[in-house]
Amino acid sequence: MDAVTTDYLTFCKEARGLAPKTIVSIRITLDRFANFLEALNIKELSALQVSHVDSFVSSQHRPFRSLPSIYSVFRRFIKYLYLEKKIQRNLSLLLIPPKVFSQAHIPHFLSDEELARLFQKIPNTYPEE
Repeated sequence: MDAVTTDYLTFCKEARGLAPKTIVSIRITLDRFANFLEALNIKELSALQVSHVDSFVSSQHRPFRSLPSIYSVFRRFIKYLYLEKKIQRNLSLLLIPPKVFSQAHIPHFLSDEELARLFQKIPNTYPEE
């Protein structure tokens, strides 16, 4: 996989014009993935499955917000593998990252006491007609 990774990184640099730091980040991710596949005794890219990518991503213990960018790296890499005929199916279409919402925090609710104080401040009068 090392030669394929090198070819892909060259493609990213020359055809896509990615910045050097981005190239380094992609290389680190793909090297870790290669080690992950090796630990699973997967030696041929033709044996690659979507579940391998999902398992790898979940094993990385990354912040939830970074998952879409990690999946983006894999979608592009796997699409490259497909276009270069290294794999027979375009698995990139099956890689779906989890949704990350801008307000993806635990919601804050008012306590009963806070609600009572809030309602006490609302005037009990109706506007004149």
